Amino acid sequence: MKYDDASWHYGAKNFPAELPQEAGATHTGMFVSWALLTGLAGELHLNDLCGNFGRLKERSITPGEYFLLCCDGKFTNEDLNEMGNHFAQSYFNLNSGQYIHDYESTLFSGVTSVYAIEDSWENYDRLKPVLDRRYKEWYLSSENQTQCQAKADCGAVMNSALPFARKMLEEHGEFFPVGSAMRADGQTVAVAGYDGNERPSSADVIRLIKDGFIEAARRKEYRATALVYDVKVKLPESGETSDAIAVSLNHRDFFSLLVLFPYRIVDGKPVFGAAFSRSGDGDIFVPIRPE
Repeated sequence: MKYDDASWHYGAKNFPAELPQEAGATHTGMFVSWALLTGLAGELHLNDLCGNFGRLKERSITPGEYFLLCCDGKFTNEDLNEMGNHFAQSYFNLNSGQYIHDYESTLFSGVTSVYAIEDSWENYDRLKPVLDRRYKEWYLSSENQTQCQAKADCGAVMNSALPFARKMLEEHGEFFPVGSAMRADGQTVAVAGYDGNERPSSADVIRLIKDGFIEAARRKEYRATALVYDVKVKLPESGETSDAIAVSLNHRDFFSLLVLFPYRIVDGKPVFGAAFSRSGDGDIFVPIRPE
């Protein structure tokens, strides 16, 4: 899931011609850097794949510079951990979040454009208390409770689709991708993908189910979806490659999670290992990109 992209801003009609493209990344760089330094970092940054997280902590690189260098100017769900994504989906959301308003009201002084706000640690220190307060308010608020409801809805659709996949795996040693969705009224329904082909590939079935989910989400017919399919994964503890049942969960309140159930076939039957999860792609209930 992509929250923001510097190119959306420096490529916009209202971007001042006299400013460098880097100015289109400052507002997002401030938020991303705050999130990483507040304990909401995703594995990409915790593992310091870019090699500059230490420089960010030491303030030898500015927030905007780090964002451009280590995120390529793109802010996605992979940059944050699960809690960070929940907060970003609520607060940073370009369509309905409060962040841009807070950013402008705190730092828009003595400049002709919001994009002219300086990428500096001085400005970061002015913005940080606002973000700290917003995060605390969100954590204690009904917005966080909304995430609890989203998790409950996603649990319901997962529990609707997963047993069928496990049964097919136990009886046939394989299964086609299957889907489940929760309608706006709370009713859970099974969702399949079919284009007339009697032996479609798994990739085609996944595409058909996802396309159906996205279209229904746009019409506001669904509030939660689950897509169940077979994958190869690396186990988090051993690093070994394993087969797994993947359950991609998405909710209209922008909760997204990928749950993985690793398994191996022993004497023709699946033996399941410990399940684990990671942030989902957030590609069903997609926020509208700003013009």
